[in-house]
Amino acid sequence: VATLSVITLLVLIAVGMLSLSSVTVRESRHESHMMEARANARMALMIAIGELQKAAGPDQRVSARADIRESTDPNKKYWTGFWNTKDWDPKNASTRTFVDWLVSTPDIDRGRGETLSEEEVDAPLAGGELITLVGEGSTATTDEQVRVQKVSLKENGGTTGHYAYWVGDE
Repeated sequence: VATLSVITLLVLIAVGMLSLSSVTVRESRHESHMMEARANARMALMIAIGELQKAAGPDQRVSARADIRESTDPNKKYWTGFWNTKDWDPKNASTRTFVDWLVSTPDIDRGRGETLSEEEVDAPLAGGELITLVGEGSTATTDEQVRVQKVSLKENGGTTGHYAYWVGDE
């Protein structure tokens, strides 16, 4: 009887230890995913700030929301664009040069100096997976929300994560 009690106690301890290690493994996986998500968010912030510095650049640049254009898609009206006004003639609006829209997009490689065209805001927001950056709880209506495309991070031919950003003109 005493041997049976000892065996039962050892089995109970073993099951308890197994359960504890299972919980620990699950927590470490969750923590690993959270660390990766935070790192991707930091990277998106650094990219957004870098693009802002590049687009805003010299004092001859101005920014405006996309809704200053009559033909802007309603889903892109809060996008921020930059124009170079160095050689701008106020009597001739076409003398200003468009620089870029400051949103994430998988369609261009900003690292190679590619930018979005001024007319990009006229086309409907589609393609790729859309991420809501300013959404429910931050806006009074759904038409005030800001959505952009997410960009995949690739390493060794595989996707390691995603990021998205939007620079607001406030």
